[in-house]
Amino acid sequence: MKIKLIAEPESPNVDLVAVHGLCESSSETWTNPQKHKPWFRDPVLFPYHTLRTRVLSFEYDPSRFTVPGRGGTISNGILDLATNLIAELDSYRQANDGAEDAQRPIIFICHGFGGLLVKRALALSWSKTKSGVSHLRAIYISTHGILFMGTPHNGLDETLILNSGIERYPGPSQFMLNLLTGSDTIKEITDLFAPLAKRFAIYNFWEGMEAFFDEQTQKPVYIVDALSAAPVWEQVDKCAIMANHSGMVKFSRKSDAGYTVVYQALEKYIKAAPRVISRRWEQEIERVIAERKQEADDLLQEIPAPPQTQAIDPYINVHYMVHRCSSSYFVGRTGQADKVKELFGDVTTNPRSKHKILVIHGLGGSGKTQFSLKYIENNRHRYWGIFWIDCSNESTAEKGFASLGENAQKASSLEAGMHWLSNQSTSWLLVLDNADDPEMDLPRYFPAGGNGHILVTTRNPGVRIHNTVGYLKFQGMDPEEAITLLLKLAYPENEPKFPPAPQNRQIAEGIASELGYLALALTHAGATIRQNIFTLERYLKYYLGHRRNMIRSRSVNSCTDANIISTWEIPFERIASKNSLAHKDAVELIQLFAFMHFDSIPEQLLQRSSDGIRKSTSPLAIYPAILKVKSMWNEDSQIRFRLAMNVLYDHSIIDNDHEKKVCSLHPVVHRWARDRLNDTQQKDWLGCASSILAHSISSNFEMSERKFRKQLLPHISSCISALKDMYGSLPSTTEQATELEKFALVYAENGQWKQAKPLQEKVVRFRVKVLGNQHHSTIQGQRNLANMHWDLFEVQQALQLQSQILQAQWRSRPSIFSWIKYPVNPIHTSYCVALDEFARTLWLSGQREISRQTGQRAVYGLTKVLGYDDPQSLNAMFNLARTYLHLGEFEKSQELLAQVVQKREHWFGKEHPDTLMARNEQAMISVILKQDLVTAEREISDVLKARKETLGEEHAYTLWSVNDLSKVYCATGRWDEAVQDLQEILPVVVRTLGETHVGMIMTKSNLARAYIGSNRWTEARKIIQPLLSEVPSRHPDWFHINHEYINILIHLDDTDEAERNCNAVLDNLGRYSTFGPTHRYTLTIAQKLEKIYQAQERSEDSNRLIQRFPSLKKSPQPNQEKHPSNPDLPPGTPSISTLTNRKICHSKTF
Repeated sequence: MKIKLIAEPESPNVDLVAVHGLCESSSETWTNPQKHKPWFRDPVLFPYHTLRTRVLSFEYDPSRFTVPGRGGTISNGILDLATNLIAELDSYRQANDGAEDAQRPIIFICHGFGGLLVKRALALSWSKTKSGVSHLRAIYISTHGILFMGTPHNGLDETLILNSGIERYPGPSQFMLNLLTGSDTIKEITDLFAPLAKRFAIYNFWEGMEAFFDEQTQKPVYIVDALSAAPVWEQVDKCAIMANHSGMVKFSRKSDAGYTVVYQALEKYIKAAPRVISRRWEQEIERVIAERKQEADDLLQEIPAPPQTQAIDPYINVHYMVHRCSSSYFVGRTGQADKVKELFGDVTTNPRSKHKILVIHGLGGSGKTQFSLKYIENNRHRYWGIFWIDCSNESTAEKGFASLGENAQKASSLEAGMHWLSNQSTSWLLVLDNADDPEMDLPRYFPAGGNGHILVTTRNPGVRIHNTVGYLKFQGMDPEEAITLLLKLAYPENEPKFPPAPQNRQIAEGIASELGYLALALTHAGATIRQNIFTLERYLKYYLGHRRNMIRSRSVNSCTDANIISTWEIPFERIASKNSLAHKDAVELIQLFAFMHFDSIPEQLLQRSSDGIRKSTSPLAIYPAILKVKSMWNEDSQIRFRLAMNVLYDHSIIDNDHEKKVCSLHPVVHRWARDRLNDTQQKDWLGCASSILAHSISSNFEMSERKFRKQLLPHISSCISALKDMYGSLPSTTEQATELEKFALVYAENGQWKQAKPLQEKVVRFRVKVLGNQHHSTIQGQRNLANMHWDLFEVQQALQLQSQILQAQWRSRPSIFSWIKYPVNPIHTSYCVALDEFARTLWLSGQREISRQTGQRAVYGLTKVLGYDDPQSLNAMFNLARTYLHLGEFEKSQELLAQVVQKREHWFGKEHPDTLMARNEQAMISVILKQDLVTAEREISDVLKARKETLGEEHAYTLWSVNDLSKVYCATGRWDEAVQDLQEILPVVVRTLGETHVGMIMTKSNLARAYIGSNRWTEARKIIQPLLSEVPSRHPDWFHINHEYINILIHLDDTDEAERNCNAVLDNLGRYSTFGPTHRYTLTIAQKLEKIYQAQERSEDSNRLIQRFPSLKKSPQPNQEKHPSNPDLPPGTPSISTLTNRKICHSKTF
């Protein structure tokens, strides 16, 4: 690469720099064969003496870039060439001209690729503002005009590139692929040059005639079409030249096509350049002076005192939640690792410091994830906690943070994990990996507080805007490191004993350059050579042909993806060509994995699904051969599976974590494994993946398998997304409906009810349409949907569905005997279970009298048919006991709860969720009756501890136990302790349940009661007043809240407001048939209103009130209590219903 002098007058005013393209050398480009010299040197065609213009050319060897495997160490291709152009041109001008002439104007004339090179060089020159390299900015400042002669601004056509040199090479070089239309390289050059274009006088020319590209071309083509050579730019001249691509810059006489317009443009630019460039240099000098002055002022300013932070000694790493380790073959990128450490800086103890966010963006397969894994392994000692979150989609991101919350013994939810991390003062590192989705709200996953470093990896350059300390762009590896990695993977037995032979290193150099120095592509290539699929010497020839075919595929988005996919396709085709059982199984496994999520695919998946598949009625043809055997999964099956996995692992197609028993695919490979299948194959394997996922989920939803089901969440989400894309509306078959129902139940089990409900609704609509309302599958689907409404506190929707289920079950009798013996009130199991679920929802809605009647019928029927030990009977007994409790029938409640606790402890253990629920309610009766409060406190504390350990500190049931413990404190006069506990969980309840959830209403109501006990009446009024409008006025809890509020108003001497509330409550209670004028609720409020009238000596109002409620004459006046009591229950009774309690059926959830 050099600058060559073509022609020079005595005192030049302007430099004309000619830059050739890739098809010809510099002398060939500008020379007509008839003239034997460049037309710039011909005084007739270009009077350089008259124009006082020196003509220079930038010369380089095009074959270095167009011949595959000759890329050498030019890893960045155009950038390296552009760097040489500005360096060589600046050096030439400095060496051959004086200081003033070094500012001489420049005009570029570029042919083909030469135009892209000049655009990149000018953008690079513009960026050189630092004092040490500012001399290189002279090229940008001095450039006035550019003539682009057939420059592919928008890239070259795919067909042209793929067919170039086909008679000599199996496929085009990596450098040529970077010139494809829409490639990242073309986009980058366009984006960098666009802001600078208006600074230059530009003329775009395009070829007006076709030409034969090479000897193999069947018909002439435009090398660079008009759309690419002359895109729509503002204030830019353009013109066609009636010659082919090569001939458009070879003039032999003035009559040649295009000569006049080209010469006139050059003459115009040459004449205008001195004045324009002189003014531009004046502006540049002013800018430099101002910039240097500012730098001096900054140095003279007083340096502010550093914040009160200090670097701390290395941590003992406590939390290391990283899903896998780095590859043992990882090499290089030490410079970037040092840069990351520098940008993050020292780990400090300043709790007020803001997060430091660093973004690593770059090509898929460039090694971002492996780099991050290696970085955290090397810096583990610097952090108290390191946490890895897969951000490939919202589902996996939420699952990752939920795991953080669960690990910290908080709730298993996004909010819990974020909150926990935000409140850690010790230093942590959070890695958000694969944050590629431009639609994702990434800042949502930045913790609000805490002392943290956040490292983001992404293919999306737009994510850079979120950095606070900097970003790194990953492309290919360092060439020498890439060569080392390839040889290390290809010949592991030689490392580190023997250095590679010189000829091997040279061959590896060519392969690495054609792979774009991408780490993942190099890994696959090394595995292919290691497995003797191809030798090192033969690999490049076969690879180029595969890559050429890959780029023709519509599924391949870029040449970068083509590099990775081609290196993967070569070993995969060899695996597919083998006849051994292990190789055939390996092919089927990768086609199955293509429809899972790419990360953490459980190895147990096939084993857990095998039994269900064997018993199913689905045709075995849709499953992998390993699942078609008739026997149960046994040791032989496991060995067969392991052999297939080893084939994939040995060929570097999957990563396998033996400790966690999961495998993963790179996202690019994962996508191609799906895209390489035709439509029919995709449909079949998607159906297979969905079926296997569903069959791996036991119909009984055993508690022991809950952790495994949670592992399936990202794979379920991935499968559902693919099903929607494939089918549009779901489900389309009864089998698919069964699968989707299981997926919905897994969502619901993990608290993702908003994802579960719409899925279950589709299942129910399909079954109603296809099977009818009476079918048992339809009814079961409606039951599951009603439970999801229940969990979301959508009470009316749940009641409506359960009413339909009751009617259907009433009509659906097991035998004619049931109609004869129980014509009105049947007792068959399915009907009684429906009764129990209906009673439970009636209790939640506040209709407790009806709930009691319904619950009694359910208990009678279930115990008669199933006995008292059956889990379904115990559920019904528990629900009835709770209703008794809230109706004040304590003896009945105690009797039932004692039986339930004893039997559940016997069958399920003391710490099973169902047992804990019953123990908690049993203890609360003692609190209400103020009997044996010491034992009650011990029991509730024990339940709270168990729930914290098994469910987490922020789970709804745990929060429920905190509320109940606060009631113990209130009952024993420890009001301040109650206030403290409730204030601590209040923000947790807001975050996990929401402001309007019944759990929040309960917590605020209990806190108001504790405030009253602590004589903090104003605070009690402030917290309870908003609740008046949040609870439905037909719900009993509405009365309890108003009762508390009226007590507060009376104490604060706000009798006018108290009177209005008393009248409002009495009017509302009168609308209920169960709350008549003699009901305790009614009389309690009437007594308070009468007391207000008496205090104000309003005898007429008092008499009218007594006429309205005659029982007031018989009722004693309520005592003036220091601590208010519930009118329905003794003092200490909860004033609000307990948190939503989703029934846990033995057959479904443990």
